[in-house]
Amino acid sequence: MKIAKITSIMLSLMLILSMATTFGSAIGEGNTKVLQQDDPQWGTYTYGKAGASSDLGTAACGVFASLNAVQYLTGHQFTYDEICAFADYAGPRFYVKGSGSNHQITKGLADKFGKDYKYKLTETYEYVSTIPCKTSALYPSTLNGMKTIWNKLKSELSAGRVAVGLVDGHFIALADYRSSDDTVLVLDSKADVELRGTTTFGDRKTMKELYYGSNEGHEMLKLRCCFNFLETLNGNYYVKTTSGDLILRSDCSSSGNIITTIPSGTQLNITEIKNNFGKTTYNGKTGWVSISYLVYSSESNSNNTASYGKYVVKTSGGNLNLRSSASSSGTVLTTIPNGTLVNITEISNGFGKTTYKSYTGWISMSYLAKTSTSTTNSERPTTSTPSSVGTYTVRTSGGNLNLRANDSSSSRILASVPNGTKVEVSEISDGYGKVTYNSYTGWLSMGYLVKSATSADLEEPSANVGTTSGRYIVKTSGGNLNMRSVASSSGSIVMTIPNNTELSISKISNGFGKTSYNLCTGWVSMKYLSAVNDSTASDSDEPSTPTIDNQSNTYKVKTSGGSLNMRSTSSASGSVVLKIPNGTLLSITSISNGFGKTTYNSCTGWVSMSYLEKYTVPTSTSGMTYTVTTSSGSLNLRLAPSTSSRILTSVPNGTKVNVLEISNGFAKVIYKSYVGWLSMTYLK
Repeated sequence: MKIAKITSIMLSLMLILSMATTFGSAIGEGNTKVLQQDDPQWGTYTYGKAGASSDLGTAACGVFASLNAVQYLTGHQFTYDEICAFADYAGPRFYVKGSGSNHQITKGLADKFGKDYKYKLTETYEYVSTIPCKTSALYPSTLNGMKTIWNKLKSELSAGRVAVGLVDGHFIALADYRSSDDTVLVLDSKADVELRGTTTFGDRKTMKELYYGSNEGHEMLKLRCCFNFLETLNGNYYVKTTSGDLILRSDCSSSGNIITTIPSGTQLNITEIKNNFGKTTYNGKTGWVSISYLVYSSESNSNNTASYGKYVVKTSGGNLNLRSSASSSGTVLTTIPNGTLVNITEISNGFGKTTYKSYTGWISMSYLAKTSTSTTNSERPTTSTPSSVGTYTVRTSGGNLNLRANDSSSSRILASVPNGTKVEVSEISDGYGKVTYNSYTGWLSMGYLVKSATSADLEEPSANVGTTSGRYIVKTSGGNLNMRSVASSSGSIVMTIPNNTELSISKISNGFGKTSYNLCTGWVSMKYLSAVNDSTASDSDEPSTPTIDNQSNTYKVKTSGGSLNMRSTSSASGSVVLKIPNGTLLSITSISNGFGKTTYNSCTGWVSMSYLEKYTVPTSTSGMTYTVTTSSGSLNLRLAPSTSSRILTSVPNGTKVNVLEISNGFAKVIYKSYVGWLSMTYLK
């Protein structure tokens, strides 16, 4: 293999000198870095499918090539949860053990996520030279073949598109053809100066540097024959805000001058997407709106007559059918009485999507009348704004408080924080306080925060601190325990953990224990942890929900392939507590507003009943019902069929359990609101 040999020191110096011009203007404002699949935030996240999995850092270049392409196209900055959602969908479908992602992944992700993230796949291009590239994805065999590929890249990238391509066993994204030096911008999710000559800031490459038959460039960064081209999804969108109107600005920036505001529910035609803003015309005025508040619609509606929001059912006197699909031939799920107020969240084919009681379905828009509602600004302080950092409590009129990406009421909403929640404000700017809530770091309006009474920091180590890893229970005087970013009381607060929560401590340093809780990893003071004795059951391990004594409460998660969100409240606007894998068995203890209350992995929250199906527990016959039999104490119920798996709770000696499945010497059972595994050794 021919390759130019450049010493590591010389190349590093060249890259450092060129970074300022290589990437800053090409990727967009703020010198956004290329997303790296082995970033410590998510690199160890599982990627693949049961029995054949890896992790994002090792095998998810296909996922990250699409993420980097979309980030470049639209300016959207992906969060941890969004990256995991892409991985959860792609892993079971496109991961090939030992090989990584297959060639269908770019199209698959575009089909699944394109409308949500405002992009689409325009073409799958496969150049066939004297060496067939279509089936083997080999390199172009001649210089003329490479020129054909290069001209195609130049044409597509010059038109504003982005390509996802293949090099040696690795997916990359390519963007921004520049005619002045005849280069393209390479976005590598596993930047490697030695192997591919790439950095986390993107890298300009010439045709010869990417051509397999050239002496220039790096051996592992030679383009193969196949590409997928992506572009922004322009077209019709609905404005969808949680409260208030959407701002139309003079340019594609949150600092652009305000031209006017657009009511929630209005349909807009987006002609261009840039820097996470969409260009549109409203009431004769042209400007830019944040695409974070737009929902794609396949329908054309230039009169802006149909919109999301509140409606009243208006029939000639009878009820209105709620159907399973947006069609008059859809199965009737239930009927909604005349005069009922409904909330329309999506419109398709003349039908509106809504939830009524525990059913989610579609109703004819012909029988709905739009309600008149006044808009409110849920983020304008009504009292004097606090000015000092510290512990505060959210105080609204009853609803949730928006957590925003920046200190502005026009900034993107990251999550909603329930009324009464305690938060730690670490910084104050322009009437907003910076906090961390459920793995999100953002800004809350200080006008809705009330200074909390002084409380102990709960982080003074003492002589009684635990010194070994293992299972512990949070024991405070009543408040929550701070999880911090480092093993120090000066570390920033990641989140708070409720009293009596069981934690698994994997490492101890400086009087702090390393643990994971609700998808977050950090450090907690060992002073406020009490070791769990494996030989006996702890009262704090027992859920407060009733024991399942029949089959009627058991459901199975059934999604199209991804995970199901557990939310903090019985509403789609509730903050996401965690994600529950498809196929998981859950015990539903109550139902409200189309959501079911359940407990999973020691967390209690609400899941949409639309993605649950009734699960019939196998009939108790000989060989299926067992009794827990230990010499003393209780038997550990674990998350997976392994002695190294996390303990969910303990099952008392003498308890009868119904076995659903047996694997690796463990039995799968339902105990109270937990679904887990017991060792068959202690079942009789």
